[in-house]
Amino acid sequence: MRDGIYKVFFEAGDCKGFNIVAASEGTIAGCDQTHFTTGTYKIEGNRVTASLHMSRHTKRVDFIEIADQDEIDITMDGICGVGVGQLDARVAGRPDIAIVATFQWLCEL
Repeated sequence: MRDGIYKVFFEAGDCKGFNIVAASEGTIAGCDQTHFTTGTYKIEGNRVTASLHMSRHTKRVDFIEIADQDEIDITMDGICGVGVGQLDARVAGRPDIAIVATFQWLCEL
């Protein structure tokens, strides 16, 4: 994984979505249609772990959310290459939600 802007596709059952994030030197910041994301990540070999916090910026009644919460904490772990990866994610306090996220490098910061 390298520093840059990433497209993240996430899926939990029938719910699917996209997020755009900037990843640089262990920190992450980004957003999707309803939440702003901040967090940290760590890479060891081809393994990546991340801890994210998402805060709602917009309430949309026409949009199905994975976890319909104003504040969401997520832990992720998975594998990565130079500009791609796949992560399994869990929402704190919601063991019923299992998320799979794939990410792809788009450009440098």
